[in-house]
This record gives sequence, C-alpha cells and structure tokens, in this order.
Amino acid sequence: MNTKTKLVFLALAVIVLVLVRIRITGQPKLQLPEGGKFDDYATQLKWGRYVNTKYQIVFPYPLSWSMNTTTWVFESGDLITVEFIGPTQKDQTEFYDGARLVVMIPQKTDGDLSDWIAERHKALPGENPSVVSDVSLNGRNFKKVYTCGLGCLTYYYTTIDGQVYGVMAFAGGSQIKELEATLEEMLAKLELGSR
Repeated sequence: MNTKTKLVFLALAVIVLVLVRIRITGQPKLQLPEGGKFDDYATQLKWGRYVNTKYQIVFPYPLSWSMNTTTWVFESGDLITVEFIGPTQKDQTEFYDGARLVVMIPQKTDGDLSDWIAERHKALPGENPSVVSDVSLNGRNFKKVYTCGLGCLTYYYTTIDGQVYGVMAFAGGSQIKELEATLEEMLAKLELGSR
C-alpha cells in the first residue's frame, strides 16, 4: 500500500470513530428517581437489578426492558417503571402490547391495609368489583388486587413499618405468556423495606 491509500484508510477510520462517538453521546441519558440506581449484575444472564436505598426497594429486571419515569399509575406517584414495549404498541395510546412493572412511592398509613385497598380500588358503575386475595412474594405477605376497567391490571400491596408499598404488573399482546413469566420472576425476587 502506498502512502495515499494509507491516508485514505486513516481518514475513513477517523470519520467512523467520530460518527460512532456522536451517536453514543447523542443518545438521551436516562434520569433515575431520587435515591435509585440501576446495577447491572449478572449481565451474562441478561438481567439487571434496580436498587432504591431511600425506600429500600430492590428487584431484578431484564436488561432488554427500558425505564419509564413518565407513568402515573398510583395516586401517590410512581417511583419507577420498567417496561417492554411490544411491536404493535402505538404512541399516545393506552398500554396494550408489552409488559410493565410499576412501583409506587410508598405512602404512610395508620389504617388497615384492606380498608386502604377498598378505598382506592372502588369499581365504577358497570364494572366488576376488584378481586382481592392473599399471596406471598419472596417471603412477604401481600394483598393481590385484580381489577378490570378499561383493561385488567394486577396490583400487589403490603405494609411495612406503617407504610404501604405497592406494585402494579401488566402484560398484554402477542407475547403475553413470556411476558407474564418474566413478571412472575421479577415479583418472586422483589425486596421491599427492611427485613
């Protein structure tokens, strides 16, 4: 190779590196809620871990899922949402294709958890009442609330040290079975509050 050919290859390499750098730095950075961080442990398994030290919340999530800080599922606000967007999901519509795990900002309560749930999950006229059952997730007792309105959603609530912790799980679309299995795995390893 002559000097001119070497210079052309060098120039092309520099251009490619500059374009790659622009693409990497031009991607929006995810902003996490106060006290939260994503910890990529077990990347060989393609799973990460969300950790919020302020509220003592830890759960695994698939690294192929994304974080969404714009959801508003819980009246007290959403702490974090991790989601998988399905191929037919359209922007600016109700969420119908994919999966979401939404964690609420814990709320103080002095009352009974069943009363707290009944107040927040009242059926609208024409809707079936919510179905409430007792479940255990990762060794902790929860109230599972299955409710259907415009769509069907599953909530999990527990009280820890005078605070209600809540999680909403949803899966829909053509990959519902796989997504439900993934949500079940995430919920099985959910850690809330002090132990």
